[in-house]
Amino acid sequence: MTMSADHLVLRERHGRVELLTLNRPEKRNALSEPLRRVLVTALDRPLAAGLALERALFLVCFAGDDSQEGTRAFLETRLPEFSGP
Repeated sequence: MTMSADHLVLRERHGRVELLTLNRPEKRNALSEPLRRVLVTALDRPLAAGLALERALFLVCFAGDDSQEGTRAFLETRLPEFSGP
């Protein structure tokens, strides 16, 4: 099984068949826009191109203040206080 650094999509090859598995259990595998893009790319491009896009989109997800607040809240075992977009 191959995993990207971000683990949004797990890939497993069985001969000529490749199994793509959503890996967002904390969100019950809800299809987010970044995950949708990764899946579309995974179906249309080689693995390396799909993983590069996934890495780029992952960085976008963690660029804002809410991401830092979420991490701090997790480490401090408290609920986050998000400020929004």
